[in-house]
Amino acid sequence: MKCPNCGKHVPEGKKFCGKCGTKLIQPIGKAIKSSPKNNVPSSETKKASEPNKRKWLLPLVSGFIGLAIFIILVIKPSVVEPKQESSPEVKVENTEYENKQASEPIMEAEEDRINSLGFLEGTWGGTAEAENGDQFDITFRFGKNCQFNQICGSFNISSFACSGDVKFTELEGDKYIFLATNKSGCSDEDAILEWLKIINDKELEYYSKGEWGVSEGILDKR
Repeated sequence: MKCPNCGKHVPEGKKFCGKCGTKLIQPIGKAIKSSPKNNVPSSETKKASEPNKRKWLLPLVSGFIGLAIFIILVIKPSVVEPKQESSPEVKVENTEYENKQASEPIMEAEEDRINSLGFLEGTWGGTAEAENGDQFDITFRFGKNCQFNQICGSFNISSFACSGDVKFTELEGDKYIFLATNKSGCSDEDAILEWLKIINDKELEYYSKGEWGVSEGILDKR
């Protein structure tokens, strides 16, 4: 190209004239060719790149879908399964076993209470009153190894000069039912029911029922 000021020939691409220093203006056509806008990819170039994107996008989406199916079908059931391990039958068996274990000490204690009446050892005495208002003094003496269905003590009613042996026959709740046997100086009438009930370690409740009526009283340990 030529310098518009001095006419000197200037090589292509120079911005200033080497002779006069005049700033050169590039031709419009060439400026457009060198413009960065020409670097923008054409629609054909975009279309050519789209298949490449699809090549890696499709395997990625397929991978996510496969992972989701694996979690739903394999991992999730394995987490839920342990909750189904326990069964009502096992719990019932364990409960029955625990109840049996818990009841054994109670049954043993009850059996000891029935078979042994050693806590009655000693002398007990007091005043009893009949339904007709008559009162009488009565005393019981029990040995150390008192047991059911055995003669383990004696009684004495000083007011009537009546005495005899005591044989415990039954435990009804907290009442120790006994039978007066080997009686001496007593009337021929037998009591229908006689029992002693523990109030505390120092007191017993006495009860007797016969054809003459009911007699009751509190006996103290002496």
